[in-house]
Amino acid sequence: MKKPKYIPEFKDIPSPRAKMPELPLEERHLNFEEVELGLSEEQVLAEASRCLSCRRCIGCGLCLAECDDCAIVYEQKSESLTLEADAIIYAADGDAFNPRSIRTLGYENSANVITSIEFERLASATGPFGGVILRPFDGEVPKRIAFIQCVGSREEGIGANFCSTVCCSRTLSQARRAREVIGDVEVTVIHRGLRPVGKNGEKTLRDIMAEDWAEFVGGAVEEIAEDAGTGTVKVRFAGDGGEIEREFDLVVLAIGARALREFGSIARRAGMKTNRYKFVDLKPGNMLASDGGVYFAGAALGPATGERGIIEAMAAASRALAGVGAGENRDTSDRVPGKSVVFTCRYGLELLGSKADRAEGLTAEGFLMGGTFPFLCYRQGRAAMADETGGGNELVVLGCHKGSHESLFESILGLPPGRVTIAGRDELEKSDKDLAAALKAARGPGRNSGGRGKDRTAAVIGGGVAGLAAASELARRGVSVVVVERGDEIGSFLRGAGDDEDERAAVESFFEAIEASERIEVLKSAKLESFESGNGILSLGIETGKGSKNIEVSAVIVATGAGEYKPDGFLYGKSDAVMSQKDFRAKVHGGEGGYKNVVMLQCVGARDDDHMYCSRYCCAEAIDNAMHYMAANPGAKVTILHRGIRVYGFEEDAFTDAIEKGVQFVEIEGEVGVDGEAGLKVSARASGGEAIALKPDVFVLSLAHTHEGTNRELAGILGAELDSLGFFGIPVPHEAPMNTTKEGVFVCGFARAPVTIVESFNEGLAAAGAACRYMESGG
Repeated sequence: MKKPKYIPEFKDIPSPRAKMPELPLEERHLNFEEVELGLSEEQVLAEASRCLSCRRCIGCGLCLAECDDCAIVYEQKSESLTLEADAIIYAADGDAFNPRSIRTLGYENSANVITSIEFERLASATGPFGGVILRPFDGEVPKRIAFIQCVGSREEGIGANFCSTVCCSRTLSQARRAREVIGDVEVTVIHRGLRPVGKNGEKTLRDIMAEDWAEFVGGAVEEIAEDAGTGTVKVRFAGDGGEIEREFDLVVLAIGARALREFGSIARRAGMKTNRYKFVDLKPGNMLASDGGVYFAGAALGPATGERGIIEAMAAASRALAGVGAGENRDTSDRVPGKSVVFTCRYGLELLGSKADRAEGLTAEGFLMGGTFPFLCYRQGRAAMADETGGGNELVVLGCHKGSHESLFESILGLPPGRVTIAGRDELEKSDKDLAAALKAARGPGRNSGGRGKDRTAAVIGGGVAGLAAASELARRGVSVVVVERGDEIGSFLRGAGDDEDERAAVESFFEAIEASERIEVLKSAKLESFESGNGILSLGIETGKGSKNIEVSAVIVATGAGEYKPDGFLYGKSDAVMSQKDFRAKVHGGEGGYKNVVMLQCVGARDDDHMYCSRYCCAEAIDNAMHYMAANPGAKVTILHRGIRVYGFEEDAFTDAIEKGVQFVEIEGEVGVDGEAGLKVSARASGGEAIALKPDVFVLSLAHTHEGTNRELAGILGAELDSLGFFGIPVPHEAPMNTTKEGVFVCGFARAPVTIVESFNEGLAAAGAACRYMESGG
């Protein structure tokens, strides 16, 4: 048990120290009650005031004795730092919605009304109760838990008309955690439409909905109030059957995300725009133009999952590394073998627990000394290294990140692979006495032996959004690329992106750069036929319209994207009045149509037993097409039949706008029938049970994106594994989200998971970065 420290009563202390209240001795027997009961809010404020009101510091050290190490530094002075950098990656965390601003939620006055973040801490093994879920009011185990969705999200009135993306998936995870810990708990989820994110989100939702301990109720919460005597929380909400009131032991508010105030100012300085919610705007135009030395990732771009944040960070890092090398390349054609010049990074050696004077005496062993610098990768150190690159000298860096920074220095200095060697922790630990021997061992036969990274050539399988992003990024990183595209056109989805002339111009410039690049070769109407790997070299056999072709590369990126699902029913392909969203969009933009009554059906080929995932693209596409059609045809009626609209992030704005403009959204269950004998007839059943009969002029199917056949065929050729949903398997998704089970093979876009255009583009950049690191570091 923690004992109170002895504090002498100096007369100079203006008031006595507060004594920690403790549980009486007789009440401590055979229980797990806290002994130290904690100070009241008034006592804490008084104690803080007492601590801050010392008349003068006499150096007694009492405050230092009471606080943790490093909490108080007597000599600390305020300072401003100015750093010079070639690139900046802005990846600051965002903020969370404060539910205190909505008084009807009862958060401020109810101990048993907590946020989803607080529940996460409550259920954590390192939390206040060691992983046991207890309600704050009285420490009892809650048997009835309610999760309230969309708190601070999807609310125009509070300036947050966007979906925070992760809340539904977090609730499903926390509900399952509550069941595992408590056992006989009953969980109720009160929602306004569930949207689990990720390729496994739909299966997780279905699995939990099938459990008898979980209940999902549609409704909007009107008031939450806690009984002051029992701690029971009453929740009143408007459901399908009118006003409903339920009692719970614990209520968890699934709170949404918020942008930090500084996001806007940082974006403006970087020449970027922000959206109405103050997040950095990454529409296609901005996405392609964000190349001014400042790159964004994570919460600054909007609410997203942790995995998505990692991918965005990898994409930003790759673009930054490409930018660092640009403009500093030097002609290396006349270089001949020279001497080994040793540079010492003081900061790197300190991280490795070594000293800067380790380099003394190396001159006697044939090494040249280039100097010691606080940070070798800063301008002063780089300039000194650049001065020693003449005559074919090899650069040896003492104390740095081995396996990653060799290629960084080579790119900056315009050196071919293998000319910079880093002596890291292993070399320094192998020989404390003979550093020269350790450095010679580090140089060895060259880190690119075995072929990997020698020619720096990669293959990209697929010429869609992700594939072109990967190819473009690889070329910027100095890698030669072969793009293998099955079709006769590349980037069809991206060519249609952009809402205004500036965005469309950015897209066209991107394609022009691809076609003009000397490092990118595009093979159209081509198909991967064979694959072999050995000694770091990947051999690909490719069938083209002009015959077979064999290439050797150091890395392969799978970016095959997705095809459009082809349904057997709904009179698709049998009636001119039944078409896909893609065909309908072509008619809208071509000025065709003239339909007075349009009916759309969502999730055709998705979220069913054979395709247990949301295709991520269909709902946003349907809403966009409906809005364009109604704008071009005033008075037309558009009805969208769905099983739950799945739009995420800022797509919510378009959803809300569509409702306000008159688009009818009807949630259905069961099968949909289509009869075309005497005019088109569509029959369905609403989620409430009533029958629906519609007579549209045209029936538009939101066909899902599917990888059927493509992934299985490619995985078989490459020797990679697929997951249970048919996507390429990712062994460690939160550490290496682009790595497949096959060494040297990376994946991005729809081959990895369902994605939007922007997400697919970022995944291409991230996959290129992962492939470069693999090639440059020897895996």
